[in-house]
Amino acid sequence: MLVWSWSELNAGRYLHGLREDEILPLYEKWGGTARYVLHLARNTSAQKDFEWALLAASLDAIYKAVCNVHSADEVLRTAKQRVIKVQLKTMARSLANFKAV
Repeated sequence: MLVWSWSELNAGRYLHGLREDEILPLYEKWGGTARYVLHLARNTSAQKDFEWALLAASLDAIYKAVCNVHSADEVLRTAKQRVIKVQLKTMARSLANFKAV
């Protein structure tokens, strides 16, 4: 998943019928992840799941997610994307196992 710049997200918000004041706090919180800044901007459940996954991430997972990056901005963007993907996959597996029981 590519990381979008603020100017790209701001231009893309029109396709989702979003206002700048709606996406700016999401951009500041989640960075250039278009899925959460644009596509799921008004989906409070998905936003809470995303926040929970980031908060539940271990420092070891964060370290593994960012070990191959070179700048502070890249570390932040990469960590948010990679750690959250791992956490969401883990949550999905746990939920599937729970439903199967």
